[in-house]
Amino acid sequence: MTRGRIEITPAEQLIALQKVRDQYVALADWLRDSADAPGGAEEKARQERDARRIANAYEKSIANMATGCRTREI
Repeated sequence: MTRGRIEITPAEQLIALQKVRDQYVALADWLRDSADAPGGAEEKARQERDARRIANAYEKSIANMATGCRTREI
């Protein structure tokens, strides 16, 4: 028996991307709202900005993938 890569469906990929995006949004919110976050105010602001930037990149990937899926179905 050969071992190969297991392909996941586009729907499963979208769900995984959405979960990770939501995690980055939650991290950014926590950094903004929490007094427990490490570092000073400038460091927290930088980390929140980075988390939101990454979440936005995931959002673009999700939109592109969803558009591609709709295009292929036609």
